[in-house]
Amino acid sequence: MWLTLAEEGHSGNIHPRKQFRGRGTKEGIILPQIFAALAANIVNVVINYILLFVLHLGVQGSALANTISQISLSVFLFLYIRIRKLHALTWGGWSWECLQEWGPFTSLAVPSMLILCFEWWIYEIGNFVAGLISVTELGAESVMYQICTVAYMLPYGLSIAASVRVGNALGAGNEKQAKSSAVVALYCTGMYNEKCSKCHTLFRLLPLEKQALVNATRLA
Repeated sequence: MWLTLAEEGHSGNIHPRKQFRGRGTKEGIILPQIFAALAANIVNVVINYILLFVLHLGVQGSALANTISQISLSVFLFLYIRIRKLHALTWGGWSWECLQEWGPFTSLAVPSMLILCFEWWIYEIGNFVAGLISVTELGAESVMYQICTVAYMLPYGLSIAASVRVGNALGAGNEKQAKSSAVVALYCTGMYNEKCSKCHTLFRLLPLEKQALVNATRLA
């Protein structure tokens, strides 16, 4: 139940954060997102310490701390929007017109939801299957999942920046700049992948059981 609560906290806040991140990045609003994420991480550390080491709530405390941290990130972004009045130019108040033409919206929203679900389910199914084999296999799978998540962040951020740069250049009719931005993004991604391919020995440094370490290295 507590793990489900943590997942609900994440799922319920990921969409508004993505909306702000997408529009904010296009308009060059980067620092508020960084500071909000930093503040949420500080909240996460403090709450985890209190719930785990002071109140000794164990897994339940960790899930609750995760939920609070996920919600706090959206709260920080919401406060920034309200304080800076970023909504003034786009939000004119409630109108019945917002309930019209849901058909085109749903036709795009449902396939997008399925794409995101399938992407997440790939990893989750792997975790469940690994858990059916043995605890050691599950440990190796969990290590791989966490490392893949960390390794994914840099190219993900690069892809957002590249999309904004290319989109702005194309919108301005600057085809040369769009091509240059795309080439730079591809070059940076290639260099990053090349560096990652040389870091597979990182698994040997992790404090794991011997068999789990062997399995994780084999998966790399």
